[in-house]
Amino acid sequence: MFSIVAILGGQCRVCLLGNEEEVFPGTMRPTGDHGCYRSDGQLYYIGRTDKQIKRLGHRINLDHIQQVISSMLLIKTCVVSLFPGHTTLQNTSNATLILFAVPDLQHYDDRNNVLQELHSKMRQLLPSYCIPDSVILMDTLPMTSHGKVDVSLLLKYAANKDKSQCSQFTCVEMVEGWITSLAKLVGVECWKSDANFLQSGGDSFQLVQIINLIDDSYKVSNVLGEVMETALNKSLHDTAVCLFEHFKERQIASQPKEGDIIDSTTALTAKRPKLSTTKAINHFSLRKGHFYVNNKVMLPRLYTTFEATSSIMLTLKVCWTIDTQKCVDSSPLLVSSEGDETTWVAYIGSHSGIFFAIDVTSGDTLWQVLLTDRIMSSAVLSDCGKYVVVGCYDGYLYVLDVSSGAVHWTLSVSNQPIKSSPSVDTSTALVWFGSHDHNLYSVDVECKQVVHKIPINGGIIASSPLIDDQQRQLYISTLSGHVVAVNCDSQCIVWRHKCPKPVFASPSLLHDHSIVVGCVNGELVKLTHDGKVVRFRN
Repeated sequence: MFSIVAILGGQCRVCLLGNEEEVFPGTMRPTGDHGCYRSDGQLYYIGRTDKQIKRLGHRINLDHIQQVISSMLLIKTCVVSLFPGHTTLQNTSNATLILFAVPDLQHYDDRNNVLQELHSKMRQLLPSYCIPDSVILMDTLPMTSHGKVDVSLLLKYAANKDKSQCSQFTCVEMVEGWITSLAKLVGVECWKSDANFLQSGGDSFQLVQIINLIDDSYKVSNVLGEVMETALNKSLHDTAVCLFEHFKERQIASQPKEGDIIDSTTALTAKRPKLSTTKAINHFSLRKGHFYVNNKVMLPRLYTTFEATSSIMLTLKVCWTIDTQKCVDSSPLLVSSEGDETTWVAYIGSHSGIFFAIDVTSGDTLWQVLLTDRIMSSAVLSDCGKYVVVGCYDGYLYVLDVSSGAVHWTLSVSNQPIKSSPSVDTSTALVWFGSHDHNLYSVDVECKQVVHKIPINGGIIASSPLIDDQQRQLYISTLSGHVVAVNCDSQCIVWRHKCPKPVFASPSLLHDHSIVVGCVNGELVKLTHDGKVVRFRN
């Protein structure tokens, strides 16, 4: 089967439009009719091309919907139209799709029974984005003098009709169905109404794809962070309610104000507490492309040059593999001790909840620990070098013995997932991390205590805190699009920048102590240490 669009004209037939008196011989005119050839060789009429609209992110044909509903035994005839009557492929998000139907009451004495059966059949035969918003049952359809249905008269009738007399679908259910269809487009086949997106088998990348599809249709980028948080932490139904409320409002209240600038000279003179800790031998580590010496980040060179002395073909080969049993969303932490730089150990967890310590040379598993939920956080080495610290989706921060995997300490924060990868402040030995509860925490892993809890008030924190020890500032980004600078010593928010869309990426530090962070919309933002913005795109 393939589709065609009918055209009319030719050498022997002339079609004049408007005030035309003649046209070039052979001129063809599109009729606006849409049809298809099927395998039986017959040409079938589908409908008018000017009845195509874009609705809830999908291109649909009103005549096709009308044909499906007309084929139901309980309906004699019907008309599907938009109110207001938009009939183009432009934005129709503010229009209502109305079904005017003449029921066959031969088998249904009660109109309410007709409506219930009609609603059920439409849900079976039509995608959620094709189901009309309202149904108006008619005794007959008005006709024009040309024998066609008078749609304009029907729309006037709908405008004057009491809304309580129209059968309306639950708008939240429609949005829920639409979100489910978007989830299927990105590979999540079954997002249940009472489950969050991750529980339904989705991941953060697929959720970003869905969020972008929503934004493409409705341009609601300023509320997508809230929608994303709801999808991650609550159910599909809650997500639909959240999105529908914003659809109704359309105009979102003003965003949170930018944070006040704090005099950095005053902030830097704040007393810097040094926690008691027993230093172990020096250690080196690699995580997310950064090289650390005793947890102090070594800034990468901007470029590297070398001279090739001969033509050499570089190749990669697989030395070993480890089955982590499920998806790996985190980056490995590589650790080596001073005096034995040839021996490196990789620490990494997966969605299976298993956290591994692996000998990088041999690929042997040195030890493994099963946590109670998925691990999407990358681990960090404690300042003393004795522990690896990692967040878990069960809402716990785990502090594990580096050599055996024995649990040294666990910390629960608000029963909210910890996807943020911890970072170490080498000046205080504190471990910093963010949580889905919108708070930034610092802990003393040796003393097993929470030292600071700082409300960021900017959405879920999924990124890793970046600490610039020279400026004594910590940078964090959130799924609501906030990039926040916090003074490590005073724990005050120094400045806040709002990106147009969610930020999953962790900030990166440059040589001039500015930072770069990537936004979901493809934009890279460069921010100086005092919050000034330089924006550039990929």
